[in-house]
Amino acid sequence: MTSQKDKTITTWKESIQFKMSKVCGCDGGIHSHDETDCDADSWDNFCYCTISDDELEEECDFGFGIETGKPFTLWTKNWVYFPVMYDGSEWVECVPRNPCNISSNHVGG
Repeated sequence: MTSQKDKTITTWKESIQFKMSKVCGCDGGIHSHDETDCDADSWDNFCYCTISDDELEEECDFGFGIETGKPFTLWTKNWVYFPVMYDGSEWVECVPRNPCNISSNHVGG
């Protein structure tokens, strides 16, 4: 299984896009697209972000070390995306936008 940390991702927008490809765009929750006919979440479902498009496109160093990405929260129709950091390594996680029975894993370190 490939994780986001295995890929070279240089902007929040790329990192968000990677995470969007891993979650379902419907109300069915988080599941593999191999298991269902649902579409992945996408920018077509975008509602609002706390930082600008230009800030989402700023290059970041997502390797270990210091935190470089700007804090953000981004809402789509069914998901809320946010930055996570462990030991300087940054990536994006998400939670369902509306109350449901999906539990969140621990994030960060």
